[in-house]
Amino acid sequence: MDQKRNQAVREAFDRGANSVEAWRRTAEGLAAAALVLRENRVQIPSFSAGPLVPVEARRLFQRLWPELMLWGMSIEDFLKCLFLKKGGSLASGGKYRGPPGHDLVKLASNAKFCLPPDQQRIVARLSLFIQWWGRYPVPTDFSGMAVLKQWIAPVHDQTVDTVLAKLRESVGDEEKTENAEAQEEAPGAEDEG
Repeated sequence: MDQKRNQAVREAFDRGANSVEAWRRTAEGLAAAALVLRENRVQIPSFSAGPLVPVEARRLFQRLWPELMLWGMSIEDFLKCLFLKKGGSLASGGKYRGPPGHDLVKLASNAKFCLPPDQQRIVARLSLFIQWWGRYPVPTDFSGMAVLKQWIAPVHDQTVDTVLAKLRESVGDEEKTENAEAQEEAPGAEDEG
């Protein structure tokens, strides 16, 4: 009985990990959470982290860095969604086998999603927020701290919005995807009724 249950769980894992719609839902949830933080952000023209940041700015960074992490994670999930839509696979045999790490530029390349150089720079910066800047006080190695984080709110926010809009367009219509996945899970179901 345990073997049958393990097999069922393994198959459910693979279905979930290879579901375009599951990745889309997660990406949209992360974007929605990031948007709440953005809408409540105190607007100042640019943000940069350094050793002598005033207390007010540090409070802002405490919310900005996790916001940017969430934007990056949303883009990551949309890229995985697109990777699947183009025929890729992220799991088999109950194990994640997709691209390792959180390098968004590399993920974009794997998903055959074109990012112009200006967008690549911003997306690469978001990778750092996913990896550590948005969730830990330090990276795993001191050399990761040498990269100055800077966020020029209106310009970089627009870039994130543009990349997400392009990804949403590339991934396509949610309803069509849900219908296609339902038909794949239950072939011949439309003939039964």
